[in-house]
Amino acid sequence: MTNRVSSEYLVNKYRCSFFREMHMSLEAGFDALKQGRYQEAVRLLKQYCHCSDARAKTT
Repeated sequence: MTNRVSSEYLVNKYRCSFFREMHMSLEAGFDALKQGRYQEAVRLLKQYCHCSDARAKTT
């Protein structure tokens, strides 16, 4: 039972980290876009899309 709890904890911790990283990438991309840093915005938003696409494939 302890191993199961540990596994569930790690999965949930990973999911929280994953969503936090996605959100930060999206926010940073929008900020860069608003500030006229278009190349950086494209890079960050592509990173966000890649993360969300990877997440969709695992569920």
